[in-house]
Amino acid sequence: RILAGTPYTAPFAALGQLRSAGITDLRFGRVVDDDRQVVPLPDGVDCFAVAGTTAATRSTLADRLIGDGLVPVASALGRHDDPAWHLEFPHDAQHIAFRTTHLGLLSSPGVARQIMTWLSPSPSAARRSSDTVGV
Repeated sequence: RILAGTPYTAPFAALGQLRSAGITDLRFGRVVDDDRQVVPLPDGVDCFAVAGTTAATRSTLADRLIGDGLVPVASALGRHDDPAWHLEFPHDAQHIAFRTTHLGLLSSPGVARQIMTWLSPSPSAARRSSDTVGV
């Protein structure tokens, strides 16, 4: 926004605003070609969200402007200014990796541990599962 303020830097600001159709669709949560409708999280499916931020701690400025260098934290966690587009991930189904870039999420040991925690059955879930198969 600051770059757009002068005639010398405005062309650079315009370049920064160019995005492919795919990135624009992701920004607005569009997942199918004719998608101009709200798509909520599916019923009966555990859904999780991981966000990265290059910041060391959470702050409004870092969450909104920096994020992981590509995606703001709020967007990665399914939050949207329009409540109709806001995804309701449970608090314990969200993870923020600090000092982590967008691509760094792929090799983050902390993110891997969190995913393993989410995907590992709890002792009560394991008992329910074994009860249903007659073990």
